[in-house]
Amino acid sequence: MGVCATDQESLLFSDLAQAFLLTMIDESAIFEVLDPRAHLRTFLSQGVRADGRELLKTRNIELRVGFQDQTSAGVLGSAEIRLGRTLVRCGISVMIGTPSVAAPEEGDLDIDVSLNAICGTKYENLRNKHDDALDLETLLLSVFVRGKVLDLKDLCIEARKHAFRLCVGVTILNHDGNLPDACILAVMMALVNFRKPDVVPREDASSSSNARGNSKSSLCVSRTGNPQKKLKLAGVVLPSTVALFLDAEKDYNLASAALLADPSRAEEGCVSSTLTVVTLLPFTNLSADAGSLCGVFSNECEGLGSRDAQAVGGTALDYVNPVPGADG
Repeated sequence: MGVCATDQESLLFSDLAQAFLLTMIDESAIFEVLDPRAHLRTFLSQGVRADGRELLKTRNIELRVGFQDQTSAGVLGSAEIRLGRTLVRCGISVMIGTPSVAAPEEGDLDIDVSLNAICGTKYENLRNKHDDALDLETLLLSVFVRGKVLDLKDLCIEARKHAFRLCVGVTILNHDGNLPDACILAVMMALVNFRKPDVVPREDASSSSNARGNSKSSLCVSRTGNPQKKLKLAGVVLPSTVALFLDAEKDYNLASAALLADPSRAEEGCVSSTLTVVTLLPFTNLSADAGSLCGVFSNECEGLGSRDAQAVGGTALDYVNPVPGADG
């Protein structure tokens, strides 16, 4: 059966429409999908990145503190960080429990990072938490607990009996790279925004406060009318992540390597390793010269020699934590 003129016109129109749409597609975007490393290499050879930034240029940071209703859901501190298109929210609630035997005068900090399908298909239908979320939780605990940014003794209510447990919930709402910096900043500002409830052990509370309770109970009650207190923090932490891009996947010659500050998600898929340096600035002096090293966290490049790794770390440290008085 032949094709009528009307059908032929429809087919021709469809072909023309498809051709028009193809011309509208950015050739650079196609190149990035087909060969992302070669796409990035093309830009780096010109001293810029695909998003127009210079190699050591970071993206804009937007901060909101106390974005949640502090009276709802028990949230006593919150913050939101937007790093480029990466968006992270943090909310802190509190529980009261018994201090551990090993640390009878300290409270506890629990951090939970949520990465779900809105951040990419790799996070869909997971039975267990993704390794990326677990790595971020480990990083955050290393910075704020082992880095002694938060004094856990400040969370103690009564030694060996009562202590606060801060439940820090970190939610990744959009993942466009450099989650370490975004998460650290979100938790830091939520801790600054947090206020401890004023509580006393029930057996020490006034009769009006615990009239309905058991005086021998281990629970605590809140004292109304007293101002909530800020946490005792050592200072403000400032993270800075750089990524190492090697010209060839198996060429570990640093002469051809490039350091990229604040890598995007597309760049993270092309680089060989990343290094996050965290600096602690005391509240009494927030200038960079007064900062001290809080921690260095590396996602090492497989096959990178120890000397080269040290050279990369040294170069990155010079960038993110310059020696006072040094050139640049």
